[in-house]
Amino acid sequence: MNEALAIEVTDLTVAYQEKPVLWDVDLSVPNSTLMAIVGPNGAGKTTLIKSILGLLPAAAGQVLIYGRPYVEQRR
Repeated sequence: MNEALAIEVTDLTVAYQEKPVLWDVDLSVPNSTLMAIVGPNGAGKTTLIKSILGLLPAAAGQVLIYGRPYVEQRR
């Protein structure tokens, strides 16, 4: 079965004031999956979530939710 991906992140780089804080992040979350993002303080968990939601712009890479950019779905 070819199940659709709920979230697909490819080669994501996020920077604050031109300084990369996340780089080369790949993430695939299948539909109907419960997932947790864990790590120490300052590891980039919140930055990753904000970037997936379009609250922080990606310096490079792509974020798709159900095959489409999040910004496109908000319209």
